[in-house]
Amino acid sequence: MIYLDNAATTKMHDDVQLEMATYETQNYFNVSAVYKSAVSLNGQIDTIRADILKKLNGSGSIIFTGSATEANNLAIYGSAKNKQATYIFSGIEHPSVYNVAQDLKNRNYNVLYVNTLPNGSVDVNHLKTLLDSSVCFVSIMAVNNETGAINDIKSIVKLVKSVNPSIIVHSDCVQALGKIQIDLNSWGIDLCSFSAHKINGPKGVGVLYIKSGVNINPHILGGGQEFGLRSGTVNTAGIMGFKKALDITLQNFGNIQKNLLDCKINFLNFLEQNITDYKLNSSLNYSVNNIISLSFKGLRGEVIMHMLAEQGIIIGTGSACSSKHSGNRVLSHMGLNKNYIEGSVRISFGMFNTVTEAMDCAKALVIAVNTLKGI
Repeated sequence: MIYLDNAATTKMHDDVQLEMATYETQNYFNVSAVYKSAVSLNGQIDTIRADILKKLNGSGSIIFTGSATEANNLAIYGSAKNKQATYIFSGIEHPSVYNVAQDLKNRNYNVLYVNTLPNGSVDVNHLKTLLDSSVCFVSIMAVNNETGAINDIKSIVKLVKSVNPSIIVHSDCVQALGKIQIDLNSWGIDLCSFSAHKINGPKGVGVLYIKSGVNINPHILGGGQEFGLRSGTVNTAGIMGFKKALDITLQNFGNIQKNLLDCKINFLNFLEQNITDYKLNSSLNYSVNNIISLSFKGLRGEVIMHMLAEQGIIIGTGSACSSKHSGNRVLSHMGLNKNYIEGSVRISFGMFNTVTEAMDCAKALVIAVNTLKGI
C-alpha cells in the first residue's frame, strides 16, 4: 500500500509507540493523584509543557486536550464572552472552527467571514475592511488542510492588533506544525491549536497554546485538570507520545521538508507533462510541501480516489472531517467552478513517503484520469 493521505492522519512513528508503551504499562498512574509516583509523573508533564513552549518560542500556557477539534472549540467558545462584539473567521477554516463559527452565528453572535483569494489564502485587504472597534476575536488558520495554502499569521496578527491590541487572535496550526517554522512570540498570536496525529504521533491528543495574559472560559468542567480549563483524566501516554513526535519532527525538519518537496515537485512535473485541463488549487510557492490539491474538469474526485485505491494507492478528496458532506466549501470560497470542484482530489505526503511512491501515484493518476476521459 502507498499511503498518500497524510493530511488526514499519519502513521505513528515507531519511537513514539515505544515511548507511549512505557506510560501505558509501567508509569500508568493518574497524575491527579497525590502519591509520590503520580506527583513525579505530573512534574514530567509540566516539564513537557515548558519544553513545547521553548521549541515553539511561546510565552504562556500549554493545555492538553483530546483533539485539535477540542482545542479549537475551547479557544473559540472560551473567548465568546460578548454577544455585542464582532467575531471574524475565514471561510476556509477546518470544520472544527467553521462549524463553531456557524453555531455562534445561529445563537445571534455577530459573525463575519473573510474572503478567500484564488490561491487559497485569506484576502487580507478584505480583512482590513472588517476590522473596527467592535471586533473582539479573529480566527485565521495558518495552513489550509485541503489546499496547503499558507497564511502569513505574523502579518495578520500585526494588522489586527494595529486596530485594537485587545482583540484575541487565534490560529488553527494543525497543518502548520512540522511543515513551516512556527514562532509564537514573533507571531504575537494569542491562541494556537495543534494536533499530535498529524506529525506521526497518537490520535486523541491536541494542544491549545494560550499566551500569557489571555484569559478564556473553561469548556469542560469537572476535576479542574489543565488549569481548570479542560477537566478530565490526563492522557499521560498520549502527551508523552506528542512530545516524542514533536522532537522527531523538529530535529529532522530540514531533511523531512526536502523529501516532501522532492515528492511534490516530481509529482507535479509528471502531471504537467501528461495531463491537460486540470487545476492546481494553490500556488506552488505559497503552500506547504506535503499537500497537493488537484481538480479535474468534468470528472468526479471520488471515482478517481477509488480507482487508485484498487491499485493500493490511498489518496483523499478533501477534509476527512467533512468527507460525508457534498461539495467543497473551501474550493467554493476560492471561486473554483463547480465542474472542477466535483473532480477534486488531495494528495498529501508524509515523512515516510518516497519519491518513487509519489511517481507511482502520479502515473496511476494519469492513467485513471485519461481512462475516465476516454483517452
